[in-house]
Amino acid sequence: MAEFATPAGDGYPRKRARTRLLLLRAGLQALASTGPDSLTVAQLTTLAGTSAGTFYNHFSSVSELVAEVAEHLGQGVEIATGVLESIEHDPAARVAIGTLQLLDLAEDDPIASAAFVAMVGVLPDFRVRVRSIVRRALEDGVRVGRFDVAPGEAPVNAVLGTSLQSMRSRVLGESTRTEQEAVVALLLRMLGLAAGDVGTVVTRSQEVVSAHPWRPLLV
Repeated sequence: MAEFATPAGDGYPRKRARTRLLLLRAGLQALASTGPDSLTVAQLTTLAGTSAGTFYNHFSSVSELVAEVAEHLGQGVEIATGVLESIEHDPAARVAIGTLQLLDLAEDDPIASAAFVAMVGVLPDFRVRVRSIVRRALEDGVRVGRFDVAPGEAPVNAVLGTSLQSMRSRVLGESTRTEQEAVVALLLRMLGLAAGDVGTVVTRSQEVVSAHPWRPLLV
């Protein structure tokens, strides 16, 4: 399972950092199973093996914990996007790589994947953050002639909706890792990438993902 960073320190500070980490991981697990609207302090402390008093030593409310989990996820996405943009200048490949990374997450870390899907669905600020990343890649692709789609939210919805549903299907065991290539190829065709380029972009994107593994949580 993907991990949050643990602050350095000795003695009590280190113990406090470990406890906070346990609570954040419990939040990730609970978000994956129930979503943020149903979270309770009792549920989180049971998962973390701590008391309600300990919880309130670290967070003023469940909402504050959820916000911190979302911040870790959001920062991880943005850092990975920045790294990707520095090594891959083709917007079509960036869309393909981002999709493959999300599908790999669903395979390798289903809890983090399910939490990611849940937060995109119900946390407006987190959803805006993710949509802006997708939108930027699509706009770049249209500008350089790689994609043939009209401006607006429809292509963003198509890419994000397909990616999230494919993540859900993988977590639920409704699809397999071998189908990831077909999902990415379908997205590229939907966006208007030239048919002769689809296979080449998918192959190159798979190579990049293998060389640069990524997770949407800070390690």
